[in-house]
Amino acid sequence: MCSVAPSSGVNTSLGFEQRGRGTGLWTSAFFIGQFVCPLVVLALTGAIGGLGSALAVLSAVSLAAAVGVRALRPTQGVEPVLAAH
Repeated sequence: MCSVAPSSGVNTSLGFEQRGRGTGLWTSAFFIGQFVCPLVVLALTGAIGGLGSALAVLSAVSLAAAVGVRALRPTQGVEPVLAAH
């Protein structure tokens, strides 16, 4: 259920012929993030000296990335294609 709800948001912004590719890219990014995140936290914990500080840094970087992506995202969205069937 955790991976279905966010990917449905991706699918509504894509045309019918692009939904498979969008779902595949989203799923790949999700699982790559699940693999890389513990490694990044482990490296930050060693470099900064504590788990709490490492998670705070990772949270700040994630928030900055989300704000940056949102700011660079075009304001005109693609209308979802509704099936006539």
